[in-house]
Formats: sequence, C-alpha cells, structure tokens
Amino acid sequence: WSTHVFHQYTITLCSVDRDQLREQLAAKGIPTMIYYPKPLHHQKAYASSRFRDEDFQHTISLCKNVLSLPMHTELDEETLGYICSELISAINNQTQ
Repeated sequence: WSTHVFHQYTITLCSVDRDQLREQLAAKGIPTMIYYPKPLHHQKAYASSRFRDEDFQHTISLCKNVLSLPMHTELDEETLGYICSELISAINNQTQ
C-alpha cells in the first residue's frame, strides 16, 4: 500500500563542497548518503587495464559530485519542507 517505490533522491552538486554540505545537513539532523563513491571500473570486480579514467569522465565526475537525500514512504510534507529549506540554506551559505 505504498505510494511510490523510490528509495534514493540523488542530486548533482555544482560548485558546492559536498563534504561540507553533508556536515551541515547532519548538524541539522538530516542524513545523506553517497551510494557510489567509487566508479565501477575502479572496483575490484571490474578492474581491468582496458578501462581508463579518460573513458569514464562523466562517471568520475558524478562519483565526486552526487549526494543522496532522504527518500522513503514515511516522509511527511513538514519533514520534506525542512529538508529542502535546510538544503537550500546550506548551499546558499557556500555559494555566497
């Protein structure tokens, strides 16, 4: 009886220090995750000399710049509003 099946809400950050943003959000009680911190071709199971970083520039960039925010069926409108306002505030503080 769920209203959606989403389990990740991932954003791409531009000109924002991701680690600092995570700390700021954590201080406000907002958990975040980096689900794929390492490109697949850097992981042991897929490591091969035929894979070069130059061939996966977009992947490498995303691994450095994406951040997943809380997303689950129990989030109510008030909590979503809080997450959004704190996220915007933290980003604005970094980019001013």
